[in-house]
Parts: sequence; structure tokens; C-alpha cells
Amino acid sequence: MSNVPTLGSFNVRSLAEPIRYILKYAGVKFNDKRYEFGPGSSMTELESIRKNWSPDKFNLGLDFPNLPFYIDGDLKVSIHLIL
Repeated sequence: MSNVPTLGSFNVRSLAEPIRYILKYAGVKFNDKRYEFGPGSSMTELESIRKNWSPDKFNLGLDFPNLPFYIDGDLKVSIHLIL
């Protein structure tokens, strides 16, 4: 296991952007894992998400497997929004 934390998000400006800025400002080296978010119709986007995010979604050990997520050793955090 790597000592470098991982920040995972879709490959668009999102809720992870402020986290990314803070980590870079603080000089923290981290893996910036970005999942592709397909262009085009909603069905194309859904297929892209299914292909890129779904294989990792339930294998990361997150209580609420959502994007963005932050993993640093045993610390595993994801944002769970209820709108």
C-alpha cells in the first residue's frame, strides 16, 4: 500500500476541486484519480460511468461509495449528499 493519499473524483470540476486546491497549496503529494465522465447523450454518460467508476466503487472499502473520495491509509472519507 502506498503512503501517498488518493483523491478520487469525476474528470470534471466538482466537489473535489477545493480539496485538490488545499492539498496542492499545503504541498501534499497525492494520487489524483479521475474517472472519465463521457460526453454526449445521457445514455453515453451512464455507460462511461459504468465502465470507469463501477469496477472500483465497491472495492475501495468506503462506507458510502461516492465521488469524491479521499483515502489516506486507514482514513477513508466520501461525500454523501442527500438533496
